[in-house]
Amino acid sequence: MLTALGAVVHQVSRARHIFVVSSAVNVIKLGKMDQYQVKGRIGEGAHGLVLHGIHLLTKKVVALKKVLVKKVEEGIPNSVIREIKTLQELDHKYVIKLLDFFPHGVGYILVFEFMPSGLWEMLHDVENPITEAQAKTYMHMLLFGVSHLHKHNIMHRGDSDIEQLALVLQSLGTPTESTWKGVMTLPDYNKITFPLTKSQPWTSILPDANISTIHLASELLVYEPSKRLTADQALSHQYFSSSPLPCPLSSMPRPPQDHRQRLKIQEISTNETFSDMFKTLCSLVNE
Repeated sequence: MLTALGAVVHQVSRARHIFVVSSAVNVIKLGKMDQYQVKGRIGEGAHGLVLHGIHLLTKKVVALKKVLVKKVEEGIPNSVIREIKTLQELDHKYVIKLLDFFPHGVGYILVFEFMPSGLWEMLHDVENPITEAQAKTYMHMLLFGVSHLHKHNIMHRGDSDIEQLALVLQSLGTPTESTWKGVMTLPDYNKITFPLTKSQPWTSILPDANISTIHLASELLVYEPSKRLTADQALSHQYFSSSPLPCPLSSMPRPPQDHRQRLKIQEISTNETFSDMFKTLCSLVNE
């Protein structure tokens, strides 16, 4: 149930909002790699390694995202500047915080709050399946976080536009003028052709869900934007006021113990230097 609703929130944020970053950002005091002790490797993201580390002065546990600039001659990619400026804008308890960034080798390090586990691990912890009340609390967190992003005109997106369209089409079917008034006049309407797909009944999409859950999902995943719930509207939905109520944070599950043990200690070189390109990045993100 939560996986499906989380996917709905993800699709809503992708379809409803345009990515815009304002110029009002917080200036972050730059650190350097020797201020951190690397404890191990957490995983690998879209642009590089994610490391588990400790800030030596404060003893704060952090996640270090190590990103390489693949083509130095082309300079700092716009996506890098956009990511840092966007993260600087956000300050919310349900949006991960950027704590620091600095040059490292032929690339840079982004320092984030450390999350011992992700939602995927929590949902797939077969020994401790989440309850419906816990699922509602997770949905509360997701919607509050998405609401904060939307108030800053920021969206998050999936692997690609095509992937997201395919996911929506599988549930809602191929859009037509009757299901989405004006769809045929949209600029990109004829650029991509998908096989004709019929919509699926919500009882098939969420077979184990109750009426209020299905109603919330069906109000969130709607083609026509004017009929789609916003994150704030979703937070007021009867789903959250019906039994069982969202549980308090103190009753939420802890990360699986073995997730921490997956962090394998590795030797990682930290004595590299970076080019003057990073100075340009700093000036751009602090404008």
